[in-house]
Amino acid sequence: MKHVKFDFLITKDKLPWLPVEVKLSEREPSPNFKIFMKQLNCSKGLQITNGEDYLKKHKIEDFEIIVASADRVLPYFV
Repeated sequence: MKHVKFDFLITKDKLPWLPVEVKLSEREPSPNFKIFMKQLNCSKGLQITNGEDYLKKHKIEDFEIIVASADRVLPYFV
């Protein structure tokens, strides 16, 4: 079995809140989201990608995955 993980998991009140994947150029959500979102009980996920000014919301089952370029999303974490 292939080892599957997220690059980061942001927690809120010590519970999983936002899984984060970081990819060089992939603009389609990682298969990891489909595998783990139910287990983590998170409704949203974030995939950060290289490039500029990119933002797209994806719906995978009942979950919303946002794929965004680093320049669009990282300022929210500062």
